[in-house]
Amino acid sequence: MLDVSDEEPLNEVTCPACGTLNAVGGMIGPFELQEVLGHGGMGVVYKARDVSLDRPVALKLLHRAESEDPGQIEKLAAEASITASINHPNVVKVYTTGEDRGRFYIAMELVDKGTLDSLITLQERVAEAQALDIGIQIAQGLRAALQHGLIHRDIKPGNILFSDAHTAKIVDFGLAMFAADAASARGEIWGTPYYVAPEKLDQKPEDFRSDMYSLGATLFHAIAGRPPFEAENASLVALKHLKSQAVSLQAFAPWVASSTSFVINRTLSRDPDQRYQSYDELIQHLQYARHELEQKARLPAEQSRRVVVESAEGQRAMSWLVLGVLAVIFLGGGGYLAVRFLGGRPAPASLVGAAHGTKHDAAYESARQLLLGGDARGAAAAFGKLGGARLKRPMLDWVNLHEGLAQWRDGSFSEGQTVLRQIETRGRDSSDPAARKIIDFLVDTAATAAGRQPAPMTLAARVDTRSHEALALLLFGLQNWHLDRFPEADFFLKKFDGAQTLDAEWVAPYKALATDYLSDLRHFHDASTAVKMATSPDLKRNAATVLEDAKKSLKAGGPLRARLEAMKRGLGPIPATGAPPPPPKAPPTKPVPKP
Repeated sequence: MLDVSDEEPLNEVTCPACGTLNAVGGMIGPFELQEVLGHGGMGVVYKARDVSLDRPVALKLLHRAESEDPGQIEKLAAEASITASINHPNVVKVYTTGEDRGRFYIAMELVDKGTLDSLITLQERVAEAQALDIGIQIAQGLRAALQHGLIHRDIKPGNILFSDAHTAKIVDFGLAMFAADAASARGEIWGTPYYVAPEKLDQKPEDFRSDMYSLGATLFHAIAGRPPFEAENASLVALKHLKSQAVSLQAFAPWVASSTSFVINRTLSRDPDQRYQSYDELIQHLQYARHELEQKARLPAEQSRRVVVESAEGQRAMSWLVLGVLAVIFLGGGGYLAVRFLGGRPAPASLVGAAHGTKHDAAYESARQLLLGGDARGAAAAFGKLGGARLKRPMLDWVNLHEGLAQWRDGSFSEGQTVLRQIETRGRDSSDPAARKIIDFLVDTAATAAGRQPAPMTLAARVDTRSHEALALLLFGLQNWHLDRFPEADFFLKKFDGAQTLDAEWVAPYKALATDYLSDLRHFHDASTAVKMATSPDLKRNAATVLEDAKKSLKAGGPLRARLEAMKRGLGPIPATGAPPPPPKAPPTKPVPKP
């Protein structure tokens, strides 16, 4: 007889008499253990069969030492019960819990098509589109858990499982919470330092945004082939993580789309307040980044189809048209025509609803040229005067939109929003059916731009960048700019700057407005980086120089100028080159009392 009570199920023991190997029994409660799937710090996971219901399960069996505290087991059972109430396709289902021979177990849905950790090991890098799909699904699962009051606390590639090639699931809610409580009682940090949020490393309170950070770090690792922070051991990772500057996905994976880099970089913000403040917003931005990849993948095919359907006769006709235009421009003193045809022409009559040549149309075009020429204050006044005239829609709406844009460009944000609300207040009614689509666009754009909340990046997917609608991207960019949401402003402005519109000769001059703001953002980023690196007198002097250069280079100014001034004050006194450190102050002398 052999005492195997201390042996793990399915282990093999040797008979001391004959040397024969014998397998330890494999029944735990109603579950027949079949094979070991993995080992963890708190227990072993087995592939098993529920003999009562004849279904496969994953059975997590805690180590004996972890099963000896009745209070902890009671808490773990309660948390597992909460997890079992989550019915979501991206959360591994918990079936039941129990005890057998002093060992606590959890029976769960069997998900045995590998982990994200094993996929990274196999491929080194996961395709960008696949990583975004995984991120969307796991964020949806985390959102469902949060609705039940649960946070995970240990998001990492090893806790993301695949049930098939297209479905990812998050596992280990109950154990993560249980282990986190146990670790905090011992004053330890629970979680893998590669993915753990900075506030946890700094012993600060955590919430769902800590899980969001860990998910971002996991997706970073999947796409870039390495975690955001690396070192020779876990302690150094944690230390480096605490002291490091912000990390950018594009620095390690320059091939990824800017929309993908934006959303992952934001989840990795050191300050939780700078991350997404809801899973809804995170999921929307992940979905938008995925949509952008799909659109980019379709583009070559669509271009190919356009090339195929264009006949040889059509190509010859277009060639003659282009040659004719060039001949007029270069042979006929056509400087005026060159300006009108190749850049800065008036808005098409089909957009503004005006007959070209009327006094109102000429005044509108004159005000527009003031705006595009850099005289924002003069343009705002001209558009304001024109807005008092009896104009029909949609021309009146275009006048208000341009007046609001000019006010913003002049630094008057609230005044610009007040003008834009006039468009929203008029509603969608129009006596001209042909103008309804344009009016709908103007009303929707004004309603968003006049709001108090920043324009979300997901709006970009609804904008037809090939038409006049591209101007909405410019307005949303400036709106976020004035609301101090610079990453979103940068996103919209770059999107507008890169838009390829059919009305390019009309829309293109507006891109100069976006260019000024993008230039300011680049200078601001350089100054911000220099200030963060100012850890020595030389670097402090360098930061002060970069700040001054940035202030001198501002074209749009506004809130960035105030930010730069605040950063300069934060630097404190700037030491002179080669100046010795100030002598220590002598302690104050006390007067000697007279005898």
